[in-house]
Amino acid sequence: MTRTREKELPKPPKLLLGTSLMVWGAFSAHALIALGAALLVESRHWLNWRWDFGEKGYVRAWVLSLVGLTLSIGWHALNGSRPDALLDFVRWLPVAFLPLILAQQYGVAQAIPTTVFSALARRRQKKAVAMGRTERVNRIHFGYPYFLMVLLSIGHDNAIGGAQRRFFIAFIVLIAIAFYYVNRKGLRRRLSWLLAILCTAALTYVGSTSILRLYSWFQKNGLRAPHQSVDDSERRTQLGEIGEIKPDRRIHWRYYPGSSGKPAERVMVTSFNTFYGDAWVVTNPEGKGSGEKGFDDMSTSVEEKDRGEFAYATEYFTLNEAKIDGPRLRGRIRKNREAIPALEDLALISSAEEIDGIETNLLGTMMAINAASAIDYTMWPAPAENPREQSPRQSLSSSGNPTEHSPELDYPQSERAALISTINKLGLRNVDDQEKIRRLREYFSTFRYTLDRTIQGRNPLSQFLTQTKAGHCEYFASATTLILRELGIPTRYVIGYAVREKGKAGEYLLRGSHSHSWCRAYLGGEKITELQNVFVENRDDSIEIEREVWQGGEWVDVDLTPPDWFAMDSPPPSTQEKLLDELQRWREDFQIWRDLEGNKGWVNAFLVIAAVGVAGFLFWRLQGSRMRADAGRGYASYPVDEDELTPLNEALKALERKVGARPPGVLPGAWLRNLGPRPEHESEINRAIELHNQSRFGGHALADAERAELSRLAEVIPDSYSQVEEK
Repeated sequence: MTRTREKELPKPPKLLLGTSLMVWGAFSAHALIALGAALLVESRHWLNWRWDFGEKGYVRAWVLSLVGLTLSIGWHALNGSRPDALLDFVRWLPVAFLPLILAQQYGVAQAIPTTVFSALARRRQKKAVAMGRTERVNRIHFGYPYFLMVLLSIGHDNAIGGAQRRFFIAFIVLIAIAFYYVNRKGLRRRLSWLLAILCTAALTYVGSTSILRLYSWFQKNGLRAPHQSVDDSERRTQLGEIGEIKPDRRIHWRYYPGSSGKPAERVMVTSFNTFYGDAWVVTNPEGKGSGEKGFDDMSTSVEEKDRGEFAYATEYFTLNEAKIDGPRLRGRIRKNREAIPALEDLALISSAEEIDGIETNLLGTMMAINAASAIDYTMWPAPAENPREQSPRQSLSSSGNPTEHSPELDYPQSERAALISTINKLGLRNVDDQEKIRRLREYFSTFRYTLDRTIQGRNPLSQFLTQTKAGHCEYFASATTLILRELGIPTRYVIGYAVREKGKAGEYLLRGSHSHSWCRAYLGGEKITELQNVFVENRDDSIEIEREVWQGGEWVDVDLTPPDWFAMDSPPPSTQEKLLDELQRWREDFQIWRDLEGNKGWVNAFLVIAAVGVAGFLFWRLQGSRMRADAGRGYASYPVDEDELTPLNEALKALERKVGARPPGVLPGAWLRNLGPRPEHESEINRAIELHNQSRFGGHALADAERAELSRLAEVIPDSYSQVEEK
């Protein structure tokens, strides 16, 4: 048998949940949803509607909440490729668990049995009842746990900003003070309630902050690919670090060569011009200040028909002219401002409707601004000169005056001795540029490519060139870039992807393990001095200066990493990887299809129809079982299915007229034992309960003799409790 512990459980005071939901709506920018949820939750104090859900009803509400939580997690996993996308489901906890709090608010029971939350506990309880054992069933009022979820959602939405964080703390303090004075149940109760809400707020604050710190840790240590940087204007390399590199096997982009059918060998993502020991960074040669990276908006048409088209120069084409089957890229975006790959001779990006804007700098890096989590765009090559990368030029200070060098020729002096030693050893001073590159390629072919990092300490490139002669692509690319700079050739350090692995028909896969570093060298040009008009920071007019610039040459890839690096980093995909690749394709393709203008209406209509359908079904199911709340006792009489009645049920009706109705969800045996002192005829009552449970939960009907015995025993029950009152 099951014994239920019935006692007054703490529950939130009137308007607390509604107020917290409205604050959640203000923080999450979902005020209408919050208003509707607050009205539903708080209307139970004014509406006289109640439902006897019973354990099955609460289980259904719990399952419905779990389904909502699962859909929220799945939706954010589908929408977001960023590491923090899965955490966004925390914002929707108040909506996901709305069915369970509404069942709590409008149910006739004072609290929810804890067995609702565990199928195992429910099976154990049923087995105990069938075997006649006594088992205690605890109950919980879901009000405060739900309040904690709302606060956690609020904390998640504002934990990043300091001002919002302070407002969150102030909100908690004001709520605590307000309800301290509203609650008139005595000083002890008020102090207990005040302590409870402050502890809940503290746990919420710690929880939301911990979630963000956990995300930051994963972003820095677990979810960032070896060649991926948190700041795309800075590339902190792994030069001088020890340990083995773990290649990232996830697909980052899918590359379609287009009508030509011939893919590029490499696709550039970001380019850097300044080296600091172990990091490559972007220095703006126009001297706009240390905080500026030289990014400007790509030109685009403001007309709706030209949406999703971004151009370096429009003289080569007319916007939205007949589309060509050019090279195309489709992939994931992880940040609100992220570098995206493209061909080196790019002139225009088209069909990029999922991108709000694109910024570019003089080095050719392109940043997608406020893009969807999956994007697809077509690249138009320039028919003449390359407009993406500007030629090298002398740097300007913030005052507009030329500095001593161009950033494409600078390098740390601590590495100079090893660079000069290598140059002299190979005789690179008095040969043309092509011969310099040929000799360097031949020299680096004697080096060993490895993912096992063994170089540690200062001047890692010097150790690489003179001692270990083994390393990964960052060593080869950085060494090549600095050697050519010592020889007077402007260079840049570039990261991107090698295009090698074929996927489906016409598709090439760019995985994280295909990330690669190489050198871009400006060959065939000459340095001249010319007059230029430049704008100076904090001035409205321009000034005329003499400035050294390079002209007449072109940027070319110089990749001297031994060719076997790709086979070492990228073995053929396993069966598991192929399955994950297919799931990722499906997700990205669906995201892009859903974000198209012609499909958004269908998606929204489907979601609205599904929501209305679920709400209508729930309303239909609840409408037939609605009852009025009993103001005197706080609950209605306990309904019993006529087919499951036993003589004990008839005896209980007579007893209820004397001592009050049996609370919903409480089994007869537990109720009878909790009514008061030991009754008369206790042994007969226990036998009656045993026969009743056997009939209700034993899975078979009573024999005629047993039913007659139960009828005889049940007759003594009303008189046995004639002198007690309901507790």
